Amino acid sequence: MSVAWRKVILAPVSAFSLAWMLALSSANAQAPKNLAGKEAVACGAMVASSHSLATQAGLKILKAGGNAFDAAVAVQFALNVVEPMMSGIGGGAFFLAYEAKTRKVFVIDAREFAPKSALPGMFLDKAKKPIPFATRHTSGIAVGVPGTLKGLALLHSKLGSMPWAELLTPALRLSQKGLAAGRTLGRYAALSREKVCSKEAGGVFCPGDSPLEAGGWLVQPALAKTLEAIQRKKDTALYEGEIARAIVEAVQAKGGSMTLEDLKAYKPEVRPPLWGRYRNYRVASVGPPGGGLAVLEALGILESADFKSIPIRSAKKYHLLLEALRLVFADRSAFMGDPAFVGVPVRGLLDDNYLAGRHALIRMDKANDSVHPGKPAHSGETTHFVVADASGNIACVTSTIEQPFGSGIYLKKYGFFLNNELTDFDATPGGPNEPGPCKRPTSAMAPTLVLERGLPVLALGSPGGPTIIASVLQVLIHRLGYGRGLKDAIEEPRVFTSAYPSFSHEGGVPEGALERLRALGHVPNPMPTEIGNVQAIERDPKWHRYTGACDSTREGMAAGLSRLDDALPDAKERRGR
Repeated sequence: MSVAWRKVILAPVSAFSLAWMLALSSANAQAPKNLAGKEAVACGAMVASSHSLATQAGLKILKAGGNAFDAAVAVQFALNVVEPMMSGIGGGAFFLAYEAKTRKVFVIDAREFAPKSALPGMFLDKAKKPIPFATRHTSGIAVGVPGTLKGLALLHSKLGSMPWAELLTPALRLSQKGLAAGRTLGRYAALSREKVCSKEAGGVFCPGDSPLEAGGWLVQPALAKTLEAIQRKKDTALYEGEIARAIVEAVQAKGGSMTLEDLKAYKPEVRPPLWGRYRNYRVASVGPPGGGLAVLEALGILESADFKSIPIRSAKKYHLLLEALRLVFADRSAFMGDPAFVGVPVRGLLDDNYLAGRHALIRMDKANDSVHPGKPAHSGETTHFVVADASGNIACVTSTIEQPFGSGIYLKKYGFFLNNELTDFDATPGGPNEPGPCKRPTSAMAPTLVLERGLPVLALGSPGGPTIIASVLQVLIHRLGYGRGLKDAIEEPRVFTSAYPSFSHEGGVPEGALERLRALGHVPNPMPTEIGNVQAIERDPKWHRYTGACDSTREGMAAGLSRLDDALPDAKERRGR
């Protein structure tokens, strides 16, 4: 990248609803993010994830001679152990992969899908009104057929170089020996008491009838046995046999209709990436049902803005971001869904003339109080991590079980939570994102890769439900538009909105800017809150150097290898495969 390298932090959310945002706000200090320390820089390989133990799991595989895709498998399994409230084998994921040898980018869509019995009105009560979210998100009807494990198995079969069983070893050891719960796990456990203190999960996550606290020891022997089964049988361990029967029984006991046939029928989709641009960069992300289209549309709307002439913490900058996000979310609700079921006007939404027309709707003297979907031409709680290796391969992964601890349905004998991803469907049928059999709900997940002169220079993503779109967009603007260093770009306070007039903001947005935004018609939420948790790796092709950085809102860590000669004796042989 044509921006000076800077030393800034090894870095160590999500607005599911206003109630969750307020809970998170009150649970955390509202000071600006942590800018102390340094970025991680290495010339061999890099891992950036939201938990230091998951990062270390990836580094162990890289040291043993594995490539970025092997390490990505290890990181995801480790996250299932250390962040069980965020992601795991009971959920879904999007994998964005860059294969250096072929210079190809592709997406593995391992998003959950609905059972064959799903109907458009499945979230309506007898009076044809939406079942309250508080009720439906812990019901069996909210559970989608999991996809993460199938996606990991497919990634490994396509691009992995190490034996599958070895990739689960770090996670298996963590689940057997245990670990001290981090502050993020402790915080979400306290906010999810009903889920973690249930009859099934309480023995693990609610010792002494109190939610597990930061520093408490977490041992997961049932999960360890499941990981051992996955070591032996790969993905069939979950989708067939006793674990599959346990999933179906648990879902049906909570009112769902998932069957063994649904599990057996699940198949991840290999898709081309969605391409957009920003200035001189090409940007690749995941297309529908993922959130990359919204990120690329927002970048296109804002491409003509000269951010270097706009102070980075000014009301003008935040106004532009909020107005662009509202336009994008209006289009998202009207046009975006599972492309296997609806015609998503991708080309129309990214057309230069359409983007210019959307940009023209932004007035600098007032907030737009009447945002509507455009007319594009038709043609069609979570975690994130990034791994890069010495050969230039990159794995950029966002995975989730939706709400913290998913549906709260915990398989006691097997040690994992099931997702509640089907709540991402619109409760009221009639739009492109209505429920349907074997249909994937719209997602905001947007692992993203930036290329310059045909080579990758930045890979990033974030958790955070709908705020993912805003988080990825703003880090791209801060890095590419303002030229800030990677860590600075991540820690710069963010804003989020999906509809007029309210918006959320992080600590560090100046009060003067908030006052000016109020005068323009925007309504800030009363308290700052966390927006996303970005992990990123930057690559300098000229010097063959990686820089990694993680958002300080979790216990993340970016760390790298400078010399793979320090790897185990068989590393060179494996790298040559």
